[in-house]
Amino acid sequence: MDRLAHILNRDAINKLHDKLKNKKYFYYNNKLKSEIMFDKIINITCDHYKVNVNDVVTTSNRKRPVVMAKYLAMYIIYQDFPYLYDTHVAKIFNCHRTTVFYALKTLPDLLEVDKRTQENYKSIRKKIDILYTKSNIK
Repeated sequence: MDRLAHILNRDAINKLHDKLKNKKYFYYNNKLKSEIMFDKIINITCDHYKVNVNDVVTTSNRKRPVVMAKYLAMYIIYQDFPYLYDTHVAKIFNCHRTTVFYALKTLPDLLEVDKRTQENYKSIRKKIDILYTKSNIK
């Protein structure tokens, strides 16, 4: 039975991977590859808002463009990588997990109300979707 356990686990993982692919979620089992994608998503949002990446990732800068870039990057990473916990997203941004909770709670409401945030999200989302197609993830 132990000899077949790894085969069963591999089949379950492949089924899960196929389900995630069909729902257009992106799953990386390679940690380095996913960290590179996180960095690219953060760089795209920082370029869009014209803020420094270090301000978004390391400092607790409270200027509006920095906060919006951080929240949008958290939101997109959390959407595209559903296997991540809030603590993992918090480690990426060097913040507390309650910051991630707040971003994930307030951003959908803000996207419904604020047209500027909607436009920013759509343009960032287009750039990230192009990034996914270039790296042949789909």
